[in-house]
Amino acid sequence: AYFEKYPERYVQRNLDEVRLGYQLTRVCLLERAMAGLPPEVKDFFRQAFDHPDSISHLMEEKSSSLSWRELSAWFESLQSKLNELKATVDELPKGMIKERFLGGLSTIFNVCYLLKIFIERSGRASLQE
Repeated sequence: AYFEKYPERYVQRNLDEVRLGYQLTRVCLLERAMAGLPPEVKDFFRQAFDHPDSISHLMEEKSSSLSWRELSAWFESLQSKLNELKATVDELPKGMIKERFLGGLSTIFNVCYLLKIFIERSGRASLQE
């Protein structure tokens, strides 16, 4: 549907349309990976992926309702599902569809890296208390 509305052009590409494709794939992949997670956890991850610059603040907010161990377990589950989705995307034939998915996944994995760092820091701080 995306390529029907925004046909791929190899000359004079519209970068806003390309970015929209990455954003759409991020949303779809993330929602697929979060299937089965509790609503509160989904909300946390949605906010973290939408606004990576606010992860530290989100961690502080959620520390009252989620322990770092719970959050770490949910994050591991999410990351495992994302890895499975990436393996599926890697099997797609070369082309624009695969390119959009890989572009979306690269941003997702960048945010996963940040989440991992903040969750680990939270865990170390929790163990020191």
